[in-house]
Amino acid sequence: MKALKQEAKERHQNVMLISMGRTPDEPEYELPLNGEGDTAVYVLSRISGEGADRDPVEGNILLSKTEIRDILCCSEKYKRFLLVLNVGGVVDLSPVNIVEPKQFSVKLPDVVIKIAPERADLIETRVIDGKKYLLIRAEEGVEVNGVNIAITDPAESPF
Repeated sequence: MKALKQEAKERHQNVMLISMGRTPDEPEYELPLNGEGDTAVYVLSRISGEGADRDPVEGNILLSKTEIRDILCCSEKYKRFLLVLNVGGVVDLSPVNIVEPKQFSVKLPDVVIKIAPERADLIETRVIDGKKYLLIRAEEGVEVNGVNIAITDPAESPF
């Protein structure tokens, strides 16, 4: 709170305006990672405000030391490991990209997509007209239920 008051004073603005949409950074914690079984699910979560809450600091855009430790530990200890991102904004996962995925899948309530781990770069998220989309780059070889599908650029269509 002191930092917010100081920032408001420096900007000559009301502290309420400065603090709107801001969220606290993720706390550090010590939890034992000694569960039994061969599967672990780790949910990485961020509270997302009105856009003013994104800062390139640990526990926000950057992973905290605790998160890095736990993700790497779980990926090594458990045969199957699922990292769930419940973030609502950008999070830098580069510190844990050394994890060698055995499989890469995207799960939505009504859709499951399995992708070769080395081709995860084909997936992108985008907001178009206020709606959230998961995009898969498809250049060639697209098949739906055994039928080849041609994807054409509407700008190149004669119709």
